[in-house]
Amino acid sequence: MPGTNGYTSDVESDLWKANEQAGVSELRTRQEKHQKAWSYYDGDHKKHLKPDKSKTEDNIVLNKIGQSADSSVAGLMGRNDQGLVEGVRFDVVDTEGETGISGTIRRGLRRVKGDQPCAEQTYLDQVWEINTRALFQQNLALNGALTGHCFVRVVPDGIYYWPEKKTVARLINLDPSSVTAFWDGSDVGRALFYRLDYGSGAGRQREDIVRALDDNGDDLN
Repeated sequence: MPGTNGYTSDVESDLWKANEQAGVSELRTRQEKHQKAWSYYDGDHKKHLKPDKSKTEDNIVLNKIGQSADSSVAGLMGRNDQGLVEGVRFDVVDTEGETGISGTIRRGLRRVKGDQPCAEQTYLDQVWEINTRALFQQNLALNGALTGHCFVRVVPDGIYYWPEKKTVARLINLDPSSVTAFWDGSDVGRALFYRLDYGSGAGRQREDIVRALDDNGDDLN
């Protein structure tokens, strides 16, 4: 992911040209690595033994890459008593000072007793339910395991939650091979904008999601 001194939409400026060159170069290199990682995961490995006159296949593939990735993701997601992938649960801290494992246990006990969760927790649970939490998180974790990156786009009111007849946030698992993060050249922990590239040729589409800054380059509150 390239560093930059800022963002501009002026295609004639030196800054735009520098961002374009750095972004395209880095994305192409990363896409090649991602493609190779997915090929290894699918068992498409290089065959080191050349065929001989017997015409028998002497290359035996033991897909340790796929096994390792699946094992890592399964360990991260966890499973319930039935052996099904459960996914990671997110709880809202609804009591002052209620953090960590002790807070999670107390919230669980309140649910067992029939106490109603706070409105924020209810909404968060609905978002995860309609976005199929376990499957979504599993695919997201697999992206991270194979490519080193995972990106989620949140669309407010992007999906209909039919049990309550209302809309809630939709979560989109973005393809890491289509996303480039441009970081502040003086602060690698501060992303200035994200670039999404889709398609190719005449059908290519691009979207820049830019950090909101004031005239001095400081974050807007």
